[in-house]
Amino acid sequence: MSILGPIDDSDYRRWQRHSLTALANVLDLGILLKLPPLSWRLPRIGALVGEVVGIDHPRDAFETWHLALVGTMWVSPRILPDRSDDTHRTERTADGRTQLYAAFTVRMPDKDVDLALMAEWYSEDLAGAR
Repeated sequence: MSILGPIDDSDYRRWQRHSLTALANVLDLGILLKLPPLSWRLPRIGALVGEVVGIDHPRDAFETWHLALVGTMWVSPRILPDRSDDTHRTERTADGRTQLYAAFTVRMPDKDVDLALMAEWYSEDLAGAR
């Protein structure tokens, strides 16, 4: 519910269209800086999710993208909700996965867009990758 009434499909479509414009800007940055391609998702609320997949070592691609986004004037790092002072984090799960997360705000003329950057791998899957 918004101050203008219930959220409907037209709101979701408008948010997604706006996020696609932000994604085009982010992809242009990736092309300009020759960053590794990511797998992108656009949930119905319009936030963007970029995930490192199919790379020799996901940490390298994650860090490259993270540094590129942090160094861009129209992108701002966001403090992660469960970390009072950190804009990205590394977690290790009980089953041996390593997960990296970072959050950003892509500043757009009409409405800012949330962007999440993620990478995940099992250490044994990367044996010999380095």
